[in-house]
Amino acid sequence: MEWVETVGRSVPEALEIALDQLGVDERDAEVVVVGEAKSGLFGIGRSDARIRVRVRPAPPRPKRPQRSRRQGNNRSDSPDRPRTRSGGQQPTADGPDDNDRDKQPSSKPQPQRQRSEKNRSAKSSGPKPVREPNEESIMSVEEQATTVKTFVQGVADAFGVTATTTTRTEDNYIFVEVHGEDLGLMIGQRGATLEALQELARTVIQHRSEDQTGRVILDIAGFRAKRAAALSEFVAMVADEVKTTGVAQALEPMGAPDRKIVHDAVNEIDGVVTTSEGVDPRRYVVIRLAVAEA
Repeated sequence: MEWVETVGRSVPEALEIALDQLGVDERDAEVVVVGEAKSGLFGIGRSDARIRVRVRPAPPRPKRPQRSRRQGNNRSDSPDRPRTRSGGQQPTADGPDDNDRDKQPSSKPQPQRQRSEKNRSAKSSGPKPVREPNEESIMSVEEQATTVKTFVQGVADAFGVTATTTTRTEDNYIFVEVHGEDLGLMIGQRGATLEALQELARTVIQHRSEDQTGRVILDIAGFRAKRAAALSEFVAMVADEVKTTGVAQALEPMGAPDRKIVHDAVNEIDGVVTTSEGVDPRRYVVIRLAVAEA
């Protein structure tokens, strides 16, 4: 993934601009600060913050630790090797020595302790499957895609709709598509429910994998493509109005993916530019006239 270099009055402001351009959240981005902002003296020597940002690449999968052999070699509790209590003496097959009988409160509990030790030794001596503590935490992107598909299909079934869920992987992206009839309830107003389901699907694989998780892109009934087309058309109308009146127009607050659609659409129109203002989740895009360079 290529780096995007942006500037701003501060590092957070430059970061917001970069995230808008990439259309991702901060946790999905890798940030390198090229230069901090400097105020200067009386405004002289002032400089903006400059950063480089890209979508965080997926690291190579770590090798699974070979711990089973080591755990097997460290087992010492076998029937042929009796265990000793902390601070006590090791029991023998012949029982306690005559010299030690006076030191023991009673000779009856000793066989009971021996039977208890033998039972624990017998239980631990049998073969047991050794399970890696992080066995389920190492998942490939394909395995993550299968987990997400099962989760999303389960949600569709819980909604009581007839739907088919498909997935595909590309690089470190997991694309999930749901097709069916009457899926508006799963989309919600302006895609709010869809975005919530996408975040839940991502959370599911984050809990199952300690490794770098794939980025989940969920689409239901082709909503995202329709949304992008409608938003681009609306932005073109607003841009024409800005060019006619010369007055900047602020759009409603929207998420990073929608802001990226707006930025990309306006970049194709001459005479206008976009800036993002505000703080998530109320961050919005402003369309204004481009300043002619001298």
